[in-house]
Amino acid sequence: MLDKPKPEHAPSSAAESADLLTRIVDFGREVLAPSPHTPRTNLAHWGEGCKPYVVASDLPGVLSNIARFGEEVEKSRALQKRLAYARSWYAYQDDEGQWRFGPSKFVGYDRMTAEGYIDTAEDRDGRRTEAQLQQWFTAVDPESELGTQLSSALYGFLASYGKAPSTKMRINVPNDVHEKHSGATASDPHDILVATLIAAAKTLPPSHLEKLRANLFGR
Repeated sequence: MLDKPKPEHAPSSAAESADLLTRIVDFGREVLAPSPHTPRTNLAHWGEGCKPYVVASDLPGVLSNIARFGEEVEKSRALQKRLAYARSWYAYQDDEGQWRFGPSKFVGYDRMTAEGYIDTAEDRDGRRTEAQLQQWFTAVDPESELGTQLSSALYGFLASYGKAPSTKMRINVPNDVHEKHSGATASDPHDILVATLIAAAKTLPPSHLEKLRANLFGR
């Protein structure tokens, strides 16, 4: 009895199958392998020891952060350029009766600096700081007497750096301050405009202030 002829390409087919299987396995390993982690280029600016800035944990800390914002913005041109973009502002009155302001994404983190604020802008979550800050602050009605006063003060603060508040800005004050002023409303709807114009006029150089007076009083 004659043996049946073996397929001529059997050894080759087996080798090809083994090679294909090897390639499939290698491909699977590549797909399932964890992607290498590329550290953020701005990580070095995230506070001491390359740790993220910590969300503020109490009211005194936030008030300190607001005061520090005023100091940081004075010496940082980059920070001054971003003033008009902030929408949510937090404020308190210092011992001299002056309103101090700071945006939520700055005052909501402890030990924030101008450099850190700029370099970590895309990494910070405003919703997180807002949720934390609302424990101690309340948004002010812009048509109230307090709202008029704050709008004027914020306008003056930003105007000193050649900026104006966002049209969508809102101002928050400590809960006890809000409770003290709650119920008080502006006596005239034009008070906000007048207060804002006064604040802006105070930032003008003498020559421009004289032009304003001449136009107002027809001199």
